Order: sequence, then C-alpha cells, then structure tokens
Amino acid sequence: ADGRPDDTFNSGVGGPVYGLMTSADGQVLIGGFFNTVGGQPHTNFARLHPDGQPDNAFRPDASGPVQCLAVQADGKLLAGGLFSTLGGQPRNFIGRVYPDGSGDATLNPGEDEVVECVALQTHGKIVAGGAWLRPHRGGGARTRAAPFGGGGGVAGGAAGPATSSRAAPPAPPS
Repeated sequence: ADGRPDDTFNSGVGGPVYGLMTSADGQVLIGGFFNTVGGQPHTNFARLHPDGQPDNAFRPDASGPVQCLAVQADGKLLAGGLFSTLGGQPRNFIGRVYPDGSGDATLNPGEDEVVECVALQTHGKIVAGGAWLRPHRGGGARTRAAPFGGGGGVAGGAAGPATSSRAAPPAPPS
C-alpha cells in the first residue's frame, strides 16, 4: 500500500468508530457508537468484508458504545466499552461473542466501570483496563488494569506481555 486512501472502501458507518482491528481473513471488526453500517441496522459492533461492505449475518449488537476489541486464538471476539448487553447476553462493560456474533455466556467478569482497553496475554488470559478501581468480582488491590481467566474471574499472578490489543477511548468528558 502506498498510503493513499482507498476510495473503493466505503463502509457507511452511521456514527463514530472507537475501536477497530482486522481478522486473519481480512475482515474488519469495528466498535463504536453507531446504529447503522452500510445503511443496515448494526448497533455499536459490526464486521466488514474486505471491500468495506457490512457482514449482515454478524449482529452482536451492544447496548452502548464499544470502545475496544480483541480476537482470541480460537476466533472468539472480545469487546469492551460502555454497555450492559452484548450479543444478546447481559454483560457489564466487557463481553465475548462467537465468530457468528452470538453471545458467549461463559465470560462474565461483571465489571463496575467502563472497559477502555483489552488485550490477550501469550498464555490466553484476558487483560482489561479502564477507570475502575478494582474488578467487580474477585476483589483485591488491582486498580485500572487486571487479568481475567478464560471463565471471566480475576486471574491470579502478574500480567505478562500482550499479544494483541486495541484501545481507543472516546474524547474525555467536557
């Protein structure tokens, strides 16, 4: 790529995009604060084909803005933000969906504040960060960032290097 914009890629997102990343197959995952993509209803989380058109079969709709995304090795998708439902599941601020967009009921850490960034460690633990003082469940002295086990509870041990992440918090409140 020579750095020039690709005028053929026109996703038609109906609002701001706060987080995005590409998957191994060239699709683009977007999270933000929008209700449409390409003129079709998509609420705050969508997947685009490599040409920018929305994947209308993928509908993990989030009840509020999605600010960050990560793709796990098994293809499951993590999302963090300011929402209380994701993929049809009640989820506070962080959740996971299957590659088809349906909600994954096994991850529910129950955060008590917005998740602004999420990453994966080399051993598969999820690390999330935000303005919270400690994860809602699990307690402890962890502030602003904490690793989670695959089932969603706070993991023990120190955080290691992240293998993937995407964080793009919105503008600070005025």
